[in-house]
Amino acid sequence: IALNTTKVKHHMEMKCPRRLVDCKYNCGISIAYEDLEDHLSNSCPNRPAVKICECSLGCGEVFCEATVALMNEKCEYHEREDCPNRMSPCYFCGMNIQAKEMGKHVKSHIREQGIITFNRPG
Repeated sequence: IALNTTKVKHHMEMKCPRRLVDCKYNCGISIAYEDLEDHLSNSCPNRPAVKICECSLGCGEVFCEATVALMNEKCEYHEREDCPNRMSPCYFCGMNIQAKEMGKHVKSHIREQGIITFNRPG
């Protein structure tokens, strides 16, 4: 059986659901055409953000960025470095305290001990 190479080539490049195509959001991957829609909607880190991200620590901060990856990056940074509800170790006793309560906690050390002492070098 002779195959029409032009038709085969056309199928492989334009019609085949398993042909590889590049992501239109330039995330750097090539994916099977039949899987492209799911990738673009659900897993591409460069897909446009269609919803907001709220701080998971409950402070009420909301993030809405152009892409999901950027939105997640900003939210994760906030939760790790800026959120008043994040846990941080006390410089005096090492106990984990919510950042928003740290000032009150430090003052209790000063009241109770009368002087500032560090359990950590520095």
